[in-house]
Amino acid sequence: MDSCTDWLRRNMEWQKERGLLEHYNVITEYRNLLEECEELMEADSVHEQVDAYADIIVFATAALMKLGYRVNDVMHEVMTELESRTGSIDDSGKWQKDKSVEVYKADYSKCKRGTPHR
Repeated sequence: MDSCTDWLRRNMEWQKERGLLEHYNVITEYRNLLEECEELMEADSVHEQVDAYADIIVFATAALMKLGYRVNDVMHEVMTELESRTGSIDDSGKWQKDKSVEVYKADYSKCKRGTPHR
C-alpha cells in the first residue's frame, strides 16, 4: 500500500473508532480548521508549521469523509482542474490563474461514496 493511501486509511480508521465521521457540522469543521490556521500563524519553528499544515490536512480530509466523499477521487478531480490551468506568479508570489482560458472543472458528483469509481 502506498504511503498516501496508508495515511488516509489510518485517518479514516482513527475517525471511525472515535465516532467522529457521524457528526458533520460545517461550523465545527470551520472552527477546527481556523484553530489550526491560527497555530500556523503563531508557529515559532518550521516543525510547528509542518504540524499545523498536517493537522489542517487531517481535519479537511475528515470533513470530506463526513460528507460522504472518497478523498482520493476528490483530490484527483482537484489536481485535474489545477493541471488544466495556466497563469503566472504575481509580484507577491501568489499564483494568478489566467481567467481567459477555459479549464477542466472538477466534477465532485462522481466522487461521492456509492457512485462508481473513476
